[in-house]
Amino acid sequence: MGVETSRAADPASGVAPVMRLLKSGRVPAARMGVILEQITRRGNELDLAYVYQQATVADAYDAALRLKAFELLAEAAETRQVIPAGDLSGIAEVISTEAVTDSTELQLIAIRLSGLWKVSKADDRLRSLLVDSNASPKVRAAALHALTSIGGDTARKTIIGLTDPDESLETRQQAVAALVALDTDLAAKRAVTLLQELGAGDFPSDVISAFLDVQGGSTKLAAAIEQTPPTKEVAMLALRQMYSVGRSDTELSTALGKIAGIDADPQPFTKEQVAAKRKVVEADGDAIRGEAVFRRADLSCMKCHAVSKGGGQVGPDLSALGASSPIDYIINSISNPDQQIKEAFVTRVVITDEGLVHQGIVVDRTDERLVLKDAAGKQVTIPTASIDEEVAGKSLMPKGLMKFMTDAEFVDLVKFLSMLGKPGTEYAIRQTPRVQRWRLLTSPPAALLSDAIDETQLEDYLAGDPAMVPAYSRVNGELPLDELIRNSESVLFLQAEVDVTQEGEIGIALDSSEGVHVWIGSRSSVEQEFTVTLPRGRHSVLLCVDTAHRSSDALQLELFRVEGSSAEFTVVDGA
Repeated sequence: MGVETSRAADPASGVAPVMRLLKSGRVPAARMGVILEQITRRGNELDLAYVYQQATVADAYDAALRLKAFELLAEAAETRQVIPAGDLSGIAEVISTEAVTDSTELQLIAIRLSGLWKVSKADDRLRSLLVDSNASPKVRAAALHALTSIGGDTARKTIIGLTDPDESLETRQQAVAALVALDTDLAAKRAVTLLQELGAGDFPSDVISAFLDVQGGSTKLAAAIEQTPPTKEVAMLALRQMYSVGRSDTELSTALGKIAGIDADPQPFTKEQVAAKRKVVEADGDAIRGEAVFRRADLSCMKCHAVSKGGGQVGPDLSALGASSPIDYIINSISNPDQQIKEAFVTRVVITDEGLVHQGIVVDRTDERLVLKDAAGKQVTIPTASIDEEVAGKSLMPKGLMKFMTDAEFVDLVKFLSMLGKPGTEYAIRQTPRVQRWRLLTSPPAALLSDAIDETQLEDYLAGDPAMVPAYSRVNGELPLDELIRNSESVLFLQAEVDVTQEGEIGIALDSSEGVHVWIGSRSSVEQEFTVTLPRGRHSVLLCVDTAHRSSDALQLELFRVEGSSAEFTVVDGA
């Protein structure tokens, strides 16, 4: 009778037949992934508990299925707020280095789950990773985020300790950003101390973004900054970071603007001012200089907008803007972005029951979740049940962007935008499969910067998921190398991608092979033009460019169709 009563009290399962099939052991290996998807996306906490138990039992699932099971469990927690029933402390064992020697991905997803499930027994494991100098930056960042999600006195004390002056600057920035969600007032005090210590080249992006992501956070940071102001340079960097993520919170913008010496946001142009500005653009605007303004990191135009299919996918693609829009429209769009915003790009501002603030355009909405894309192109999934407040926002392109430009720069920028897509110019719509979007490897080991590259070492480095940042060619396809050089190193590693839908021979052409070594598929080449046969699938094109051995400060790479080849392919673009 007791068993009957217990079963009656169990929550109803929407996947009972599928669960019976899974427990029967009759599911073919090829179907296991699909079955687990059905269970984790529709099942209750008891169903998920069975999946979790199987994923943590040695040899129950192979490595790939185990990883998929954990990823699906994380998705269930994020999108439906459903977690497995019972004791979940076993996830701490999965986090241990010994358990995941051959799988950083498994360790990362286990760390993520410990935070989503708020497994307090994982505290010790997470803290040990935070102080482990051998742990990768990704693992340490994930551990810090999970510890913050778990919360409590232990997490708070650990994170506060990491904000101390004897920690590295990078660690302190990450810790202050994490502390915002736990103790915003204390985080504001630690933040202004940190901001005062930043030097040239130090960028407080994580810290500023963390305060913007918490309800009332920007107001508290503004008050602390007024009491303990940073340098003019740091205030300018912080202000730019705000605008780069589509935020212009009044109190913080005003406080930083005063220190940076920037006036309040300029007022939108009147009809007469627009007409006068148009005449100046037509007479004096320079599209070449304007493209340089558009590409400036502090304006973040390319984070949101794509040109020639290279760039952000948040705002409208601007490739044909000049061919379809008059100059007056372009001037107004920059001067007053909220007036010109298209319906598909109206933002939503969401505040969760935990006081987190999310802003972005709607990507997807169901009864269970809302998916937003923010100004940086990152997708955020918010369970519908956790939404406390949702209101219509404005454009992700913030007002006041003009205050970061001189009047001459604004004129040149408008001229450049007005030329985009015009036939017969170098700003026309791209017709050839050239590379517009690149990935720059940010910190290759010194051994790979020598004249003789050890290809085995290079393969090992690439297999370790190295840090990369996006880089984009100009509209005409040229990638300006001087924009990418850091720390006086002349050697750059650049990666492009090609998607092959039909196997065959494909041509690779550089504008110049000076100082360039190319790897694609099984082919290694220092030639200006060569061919390679590639099977179906996505392939990386890796370039090692020694800028000291090039007569040009730009580079261009184009793929071409080989006569008689059956190959079908496209260059991978986007953000």
